[in-house]
Amino acid sequence: MSEHDHQHDHDALHPHVGAPINENELDPASRSLNEALKISFGVLKWIMVLILVLFAFSGLREVKEGQVAVRIHLGAVNAVDDNPILEPGWHLAWPEPIDQVVLISTGVQQLSIDNAFWFEVQDGEEATPYDDIERQPGSLNPERDGSLITADKNLVHGQWQITYQVPRRRAVEYARNLIAAGNADTGDLARRLVAAAAERAIVRVVAQTSAEDFVSGNVDRDAIRLTMTQHLDKVGAGIAVGEVKLKTNVPPLMVRDDFK
Repeated sequence: MSEHDHQHDHDALHPHVGAPINENELDPASRSLNEALKISFGVLKWIMVLILVLFAFSGLREVKEGQVAVRIHLGAVNAVDDNPILEPGWHLAWPEPIDQVVLISTGVQQLSIDNAFWFEVQDGEEATPYDDIERQPGSLNPERDGSLITADKNLVHGQWQITYQVPRRRAVEYARNLIAAGNADTGDLARRLVAAAAERAIVRVVAQTSAEDFVSGNVDRDAIRLTMTQHLDKVGAGIAVGEVKLKTNVPPLMVRDDFK
C-alpha cells in the first residue's frame, strides 16, 4: 500500500477535529444525545435572555402620590434632565446596587414626646388622669423620673407633640445626608433626629420660663420651633418643623396641692 493510500485510510478512520458532525454517520443513541443538547442549549439561551430582561426591568419603580423619589447612582444623587427629584409615576433606573431609588414621604408626620420629661408611674396608671395619680413619698429620682428645670429653679413635667415633614424642595438634601450615608430606615432616623432636636430645644426654652408660666401653658413655642430648625438645618437633615404643641404641663406630684 502506497503512502498516499495509507493517508486516506487514516483520515477516514479519524476525521479532522472540528469538522461538522454528519448525523447520518451517528448511531441512534448519539443522534438522540445530539438533539437533546441542541434543545438544551436553545432553552438555556432563552432563559438567559429572560434573565437579562428581568434584570433590566428590575429597576422599575413607582412613586405614589404624596411621595417623591431621589435616585442615588453609584452612591451619589443623580440628576435626571437636570432635576434630581422624581415625581409621582413610574420611573426606570439601573438595578441595585448601581442605582437606588429612594422613596420619600412628603406628608406631615407626628412625633409625641411623652416620657422624656414625665415622671414614672406605677403599672396600670399610664392612662390615669394626673389629678387622680397617687402621690408617692420621696423626691424625684433622675434615674427614672424625667423633668424640666425652669428659670426660677423649679421642676415641672411636660408632654409634647411635634409635627414635621420633608418638603419637596428639600428632598435631595434629605436623601443626600440621611440616605446616601447608608441609613436603611430613614423614617426611624428622621424621628430620632427630630426627637433629639425637640428635647434639646424644649430644655433650653423652658429654662428661660418660670414654673408658674409653664404650668399656665405660657411657653414660647415659636422659640422651640426656631431652635429645632436651626439644629436640623445645621446637620443638613432636610426636615421642616411644623407645630410644637404642649399637651400636658404640670408640677411634680409632691407639690401638686401647693400649685393648686
